[in-house]
Amino acid sequence: MKKLFVKLSVLAAILLIVSCGGNTQNKSDNNEASDSNDNGAETSDSDKNQEENESQTCESGQFKCVDSESHYCNSFGTWVYDARCENGCDPSTGKSLTNSENDEIPDTTTDTDPDNSDDDVTDSGNDSDSENPDDSETHPECSDNSFRCQNEFSQTCNSGKWQDFEECSYGCNTSTGKCKQADDSNDFGCTTGKHKCTAANSSFYCQDGFWTTYEYCPYGCDLPTGECKPADCSAGEYQCNGSETYPVSYYCNKGLWRMYETCYEGCISSTGKCKKSCYKIDNKIWSPSSVSTVNQEEALEYCNNLTLCGYSDWHLPNIDELRTLIKDCPSTETGGSCGVTENCLSSSCWNDCSSCPEISSGEQSYSKLSGGGWLWSSSIKSDDPDYALGVFFTTASIGFYRKNDRYVWMYAACVRNAD
Repeated sequence: MKKLFVKLSVLAAILLIVSCGGNTQNKSDNNEASDSNDNGAETSDSDKNQEENESQTCESGQFKCVDSESHYCNSFGTWVYDARCENGCDPSTGKSLTNSENDEIPDTTTDTDPDNSDDDVTDSGNDSDSENPDDSETHPECSDNSFRCQNEFSQTCNSGKWQDFEECSYGCNTSTGKCKQADDSNDFGCTTGKHKCTAANSSFYCQDGFWTTYEYCPYGCDLPTGECKPADCSAGEYQCNGSETYPVSYYCNKGLWRMYETCYEGCISSTGKCKKSCYKIDNKIWSPSSVSTVNQEEALEYCNNLTLCGYSDWHLPNIDELRTLIKDCPSTETGGSCGVTENCLSSSCWNDCSSCPEISSGEQSYSKLSGGGWLWSSSIKSDDPDYALGVFFTTASIGFYRKNDRYVWMYAACVRNAD
């Protein structure tokens, strides 16, 4: 009985050892399977990461090598298949290498081998980009260094693509594709540095592409240059002009030549003045009246600059001197009832100063000098200094007008004391 127990114990131990050995083998097998599964998972994750890298956004126009293929980044920013690299792919350019017989023609042949169909990478959901990639080199939009108009811009072609060149302030020339230059003839835009004249005798200057007032031209504006003219003459100068039959004497007035008078007896070229006679009336010597109309300021200048009959000490007469020329009108002759004199120049002095009837045209006037019309005096109205006095010899009346206004009937006659 004791021997039988010992045998059974030995048999049980053997069975236990065998059983444990099998479990160990199974566990080992299971571990190997687990490791295999883990490696498979890692491989799957790697492929997935690679696919994700392949689908990442990119900059349009880039190329890269993927195995034996060239891939291109399309206008959507996605990598797409470009060409199979029969001669290998250049990693520096991402494009196919060409053979020596066809160096300038890139290989764009698509791979039709069904065995390699799994290697193709396509643009997600966009077959048109895969078939016709937006390749600026194989399909350029334009020729380099060309121009075109696009809205308010001039565009230039750079590396096969249109780019804004400059904004056109004055419009774009469709024939050249470039911006129009400023038109100096109109009021909108100009070439900086240019001048132009206006009808008001002003010179305009172009600054920053726009016309701005430059200066008023007192001697006129020169149309060819657009700039102000210099003074034509200096004060006190005279010159002869006109034909031999009708010579005219001109004098310098504020830098400009103005007609002085018609020279019926000829013009002296050395002096620029008319040949004519002076008139002695009582104890005064009088010049003929000016041919041109003048305001009172110009009448003063006219007489101060006059050289005639060998004299240069002429002056514009005051109201008392001017009244000595009135004849046949007792109220305004010297000593008449008109109260206006050099000592009474206010409005209160005007009484009985325009009582003679008007003389019809062609008849003799009330003047001891030839001719009628209005002659200025040097006298200023005492209660209103903007007005100067004078005599209207057509009616022998004494009146006053604004001294700086020029009227069509107002002239000047000059006087000096007789020697």
